[in-house]
Amino acid sequence: MLILGGCARLPDTCTTVFPRATYCIQGTEGVDAFSVLQEVEFKSNDSSGRFLIRLEVDQTAFRMALLTMLGQSLGSLSYEKNKEIRIVAPGGEKYFDILMPVAYVQLALWPKELILKGLQKQSIDVQESSGRRVLMNKKGNTIITIEYEGTGPSYNRLVMSSTEGHKVIITTLERD
Repeated sequence: MLILGGCARLPDTCTTVFPRATYCIQGTEGVDAFSVLQEVEFKSNDSSGRFLIRLEVDQTAFRMALLTMLGQSLGSLSYEKNKEIRIVAPGGEKYFDILMPVAYVQLALWPKELILKGLQKQSIDVQESSGRRVLMNKKGNTIITIEYEGTGPSYNRLVMSSTEGHKVIITTLERD
């Protein structure tokens, strides 16, 4: 669940979200409108880091800016219904996969139907219960667990954990 991109070439709107699985960015149809500033902390066996995300979602578009903890831009992405995704990653296009955090935000917050569409029939199931979402492979093994605190879509806190030891903690700092 690292932010760094891999070597394999995927369609311009898709990214690798966990081993042997890709996710293609989806629109906002059926997603409740919200606007938040969130702190994202990621941890894995060999790295960790923190950054900020400014996320705005409505029925026709979503916009996301990634910032350092001091507010310097790492990149941005915008998507309007029926238009191409526009990505700006100043100086880091080769090393930074801005679709990765967008994919994880969508896996956590978008409706189940859109997530399954984004996973493109890769034999991955999405199970939901109160305060929890689990993505499982066709054998029923957990791939990612997402736990929620607060009410959505701008939860107070999300914790995403993978079976490979990756963890992403998203804390909402402010809501607009």
